[in-house]
Amino acid sequence: MLLKKGDILIKEGDKSNEIYWLLQGELEVVRSVQSREVVLNKIKEGGLVGELSFLDQKPRSATVRAATDCQLHVLEYKDYQKMLADQPKWMKKILITLVNRVRSLSEL
Repeated sequence: MLLKKGDILIKEGDKSNEIYWLLQGELEVVRSVQSREVVLNKIKEGGLVGELSFLDQKPRSATVRAATDCQLHVLEYKDYQKMLADQPKWMKKILITLVNRVRSLSEL
């Protein structure tokens, strides 16, 4: 997948069906706070984005846009489910527990 600088990859509040691996470029994670935009994080080459919502299937917690032209690899949720079906049940429990803890910290 290719994005041009300024393109929106993820919109806050949207449903999640994909996780993205940034192969080239830079992404910005932003949220609207008291009517102004705040950059929460910058994702560099090699980073993942969209992982929390992808894992727990809750709405996206922030907007992600291309800070530069970007190339990404997309992992679909259905492919993740197939892979997870071959893992022990406790593996999914660990992932969801970690996601819930990170979400609770980001909501403070």
